Parts: sequence; structure tokens; C-alpha cells
Amino acid sequence: MEARKREWRARGVVGRLHNIVVYIRGSIQRRNSYLADIEIDMKKVPAFMLRLDNDTCWGSTYDMIKSAIKNRERLTIYMQQTPELEEDKLSDQDWKDLEEMVTLLEPFKIVTMLGQQKGTTYGSIGSTLWGFDYLLAKLEKCEKDCKRSDTGFRTAVNLSWKLLTKYYKETDKCPVYIVAMTLDPRFKFQYFERKWKKEWLEVARQKLCAFYNQYRQEEEDIQVAESIAARKVTKAPKSLDISEFLWGASTEAQRDELEEYCNDPVLRFSSDEKRKEFDVMEYWKVNVKVYPTLA
Repeated sequence: MEARKREWRARGVVGRLHNIVVYIRGSIQRRNSYLADIEIDMKKVPAFMLRLDNDTCWGSTYDMIKSAIKNRERLTIYMQQTPELEEDKLSDQDWKDLEEMVTLLEPFKIVTMLGQQKGTTYGSIGSTLWGFDYLLAKLEKCEKDCKRSDTGFRTAVNLSWKLLTKYYKETDKCPVYIVAMTLDPRFKFQYFERKWKKEWLEVARQKLCAFYNQYRQEEEDIQVAESIAARKVTKAPKSLDISEFLWGASTEAQRDELEEYCNDPVLRFSSDEKRKEFDVMEYWKVNVKVYPTLA
């Protein structure tokens, strides 16, 4: 047990907070002692049990830190009255570090929770790329804002960036991430043009077009078969074809749905709330005749 505590303590302030929470939650007596009214003033703060981080729950470290910050006064008094927590006691600087960490971890918690939603825009595969882009941008900004003395914190940020980049690169193996985001009329390909590096755009376009062309070829094969079948049907000659006289032969030029769709402006909304409520699937049901292959 002591070896395990030392191992966590070596990880810094989060490790020491982990030891404190484990100790408090370790028995009914300690829980009750922590939740008891230590001072009259403490009644102003609602008593609740601290969250404990674990290896299997996304965002559990964020939850632990946030619960500790919310209950800082109660936790500080408890630490002062508990000799067993002397080596893990948190200083004022430790609390500042925890506040900085919870600010950094909050976007990860939010994006993770959004990605777990079912039947919503955020819970779809179309949210994968912008989710990575958003979190990487947060880490890069944090790394720039770090003080030179914050070597440990900067190292943690850099390691997080490397791990996130590793998984981001995995999306290169499958074009559906780019396709799904392009087929959201709120983004289209314009998102990549705004957010991605120029050298990435050509590769992304090639993947998008290659994926689209697979389905366009199938659509064209069906149209050719229908055209051949139609020509086999003999029709009575018309004395006068007014439509052909007015507008010429009705030969539809070959169109590129993807190009037309991407060239049209992205959808605009009067409020952010309406943008979030937009149903992408319903959009494609309505536009199936306009863009049959894309739909």
C-alpha cells in the first residue's frame, strides 16, 4: 500500500490528490468524518463525496479534480486534521496547478461526452476530425502559454499532443471521416479549407473524389441501363414536339454532383441553437432528387 502511495505521489499534484481521495473513500468512518460539519461555516458548502479517477472512465481525472476544487475548504480542513495525509497535503500553489489542469482538461471532457451521444450530430462519425482539430489546437495554445518554469506541465502537454496526434493519423487510413464531414452542409469542404494546412487539402480532395467516384460509377451504370431499355420501347411519332421546338433536344449534360454541392454555400442559421438542432439526415432525405448519388 505504501509503495503504491509513493508511486502516485511521484506523479505530482494529481497523484497526491489521488492518494487523498483514496484515503477518504477507504472506509465508511473516513467518509462520514469527511462529510461531517467540521465547522459552522462549512454548512454553507453542500457536502458531497469526492470523485475518484480510474483507468477505465473517460474524464475521470477531470471529475476528481473538479470535485476537489468545488470542495476545497472542506478538503483543506480535513487534511489539516488528518496526520496520515501529511505527505500528500496540498499547498496554495498545488490548488492553482489543479485549477489550471481542470481548465485544460475541460474541452476533453466536453468533446468526449458529445461523442458518446446517440442520435445526435455530435455523436456521429462526422464529428471525429473537428474534435481532433479542436483538442490539438487547445494543447498547442496551452504549450505556448506555459511558463519556462512549468517544465513538468509542458512535458505533460507535449505527451498529450503526441498521443492525440498518433490517433489522429489513424483517420488517414479511411476516407469516410472526410466524406462524412463534407456531407454535412454546415461544413462541406470549406471546413478543411479554413482549418487545415494547404498541403493536406489536395490529399483530402483526392480521397473524397475517389470515394465519390465509386458510387457515381454505379449510378451511371444504372442510368445507362435505363436509357437503353427506354430506347427499345417504340413510340408513336409525334407530328410536332413543342418542347423540342422551344428548348431543343432534352439531352442532359453530364453533371458532377460533388462539385455542384461543394460549390454551393454552406448552410447559414439565424442562431447557434438552430445550427445545433439541424438534422443532417433529414437534409439528405429532402435533397435525394437533387443529389441522388451523394444522398
